Amino acid sequence: MSHSSEADVSDILGASGDCPSIVVGESPNEKTWLVGWPTQKAKTRLNNLFIGMAEQNVNESSAGLSPQRRAQADKDFSESMRRGDYKTWGAGWLAEYQTPRGQVMFLLSLLQEKHPTASEADAIALFRDKGGEVTRALLRVAPPFFSLMIDDMPQAPMADPEKLKAFKLTIVADMMEQIQATLSRFQLQHSPLSPTA
Repeated sequence: MSHSSEADVSDILGASGDCPSIVVGESPNEKTWLVGWPTQKAKTRLNNLFIGMAEQNVNESSAGLSPQRRAQADKDFSESMRRGDYKTWGAGWLAEYQTPRGQVMFLLSLLQEKHPTASEADAIALFRDKGGEVTRALLRVAPPFFSLMIDDMPQAPMADPEKLKAFKLTIVADMMEQIQATLSRFQLQHSPLSPTA
């Protein structure tokens, strides 16, 4: 584990610093995963991962449709991108974030800060096999990440600084609850008593 307990301004802006780490396996085959601090690059990566998820959903759901209906589905998706639905806090972004796969992509966006070739499968394995450590790592990096994203909201939710602070705390708590729910799903699906284990 790293020694730093909180992200400072340089971490949030992307300077190097100690990141939470998660060790998988045993020596000599162990791998240390670093969960990166939030950066603008991580935020953009998350948006792009969500766009990829949405595009995959459109392709899968329109696979059996007539050419005209498939063209309409493609046109609708393109229009949602033009509207900015997949930018942070857009309707599409929120819809993807609130899914278990969206939580996996959130973790992946932070892993790729230090491990550019990390995959969705890697993030799933960490949620499944190292859930407690993932939770602790995300509790360290996620609140400043969400706070940074809240600052990018298209409309300031309120002008009063105290109300804004309370709003941020509520949003962070809700988002962390989503992460915890995803972690619980993975642990339940892969427990020894689960038929899918």
